[in-house]
Amino acid sequence: MLNGIQKFFAVSWLGRDSFVRFSPSVSLRRMADEHGTDKIIAQKLARVARMHFARQRLAAVGPRLPARQDLFNKLLASKAIARAVEDEARSKKISHEKAQQNAIALMEEIAANFSYEMIRLTDRILGFTWNRLYQGINVHNAERVRQLAHDGHEIVYVPCHRSHMDYLLLSYVLYHQGLVPPHIAAGINLNFWPAGPIFRRLGAFFHPPHL
Repeated sequence: MLNGIQKFFAVSWLGRDSFVRFSPSVSLRRMADEHGTDKIIAQKLARVARMHFARQRLAAVGPRLPARQDLFNKLLASKAIARAVEDEARSKKISHEKAQQNAIALMEEIAANFSYEMIRLTDRILGFTWNRLYQGINVHNAERVRQLAHDGHEIVYVPCHRSHMDYLLLSYVLYHQGLVPPHIAAGINLNFWPAGPIFRRLGAFFHPPHL
């Protein structure tokens, strides 16, 4: 969590990328009259407040993502991947090191590399693009989705996929609604330069066509 000075500089630096949301007000006087003012009650209220703001943060920026290499190391250390590496080495008659390198190459190919810097840059490009292609964007039921996110629900978005604009527009709208853009399941055919690295930083993870 940021302290007061860090928040000031964050808002100053991010400028128009800042999103301010006011939660429903709570009357401390009413709470005191109804539940008392002893230390235990105060601790419970503080815990409820922390949970509330933690959910707000989770809805806005998503869970804390592990470093990409740390994620790979954890996967390689798992029993399932270790067994798959051994099977690969045995079936193809290659060394364990070579099989492990193949596994890392697959992880590199599949895994997303989410970047908020790329999100902010793409937001400006897409904002310019929408204004040139369309007369405007009308968003419906955003408050319902936001409330579900703030209540702690995990949300899976399923666009119509009439075009590649669908998932770009979805991420753009969610970002402007103060919600974290989702990770996106993308076909491996989209993993080509320069689109692949860009999509990867926008949250895309790539999978073979049969999955």
